[in-house]
Amino acid sequence: MTKGCVLAMSLEPSEETKGEQREAQRLLGRCILRLQQYERLLKALLVDHEISGQVQDHGTIRAKLETRAARKTLGALIGEFVGSYLVVGDQQDVPEPVEDSIDDAPTVSFRQRLVLTAEDHTKTASDLKELVDLRNRLVHHFVDEHDLWSAEGCRRAQDVLVEVYVRIDASYGRLVDIAKTHDATRQAMAETLQSEEFRELLSRAVHSSRSSKH
Repeated sequence: MTKGCVLAMSLEPSEETKGEQREAQRLLGRCILRLQQYERLLKALLVDHEISGQVQDHGTIRAKLETRAARKTLGALIGEFVGSYLVVGDQQDVPEPVEDSIDDAPTVSFRQRLVLTAEDHTKTASDLKELVDLRNRLVHHFVDEHDLWSAEGCRRAQDVLVEVYVRIDASYGRLVDIAKTHDATRQAMAETLQSEEFRELLSRAVHSSRSSKH
């Protein structure tokens, strides 16, 4: 912040400047709220996309995943999203196998991914890094980068915030589309698991597994 801006902050702003300040604050708040919506949805996707363990423990496992996600910064969440949820081409990695339980309790391993081309994955990773940088500038440096103690400085800040919101909102819209696909896939899987054909297949698999142990 320049010396002139520091001096201006010590003076009572004009009514015009106060009005422009309020509008800049409103636009900044809108950007921050949209970023928080993005972060909240991203956490939900990451918690929901992979789970492994005994069926009766899934509630506890999920709670631990939620707690872990809640402690992460947006940058850490996006790093996990790019490295774990988004995959390139025909990667067929599967969850780590669950050790057989002593009491024969049923176990389930599930992992959901979004497959991208190498080019799309690189571009998405770059776009998301820019989003993190943008968030950090808004939260930590916006006041230093803009003269919010003059009407003209506030108007310039407002123009920047309008443009920034468009970029944030576009990123949020893309994440919403991913979430919709995610939910549709899980719904289709749930319907399959509840089908009579799957139950018969599971029953035969369990019977075969128990027979092999004797």
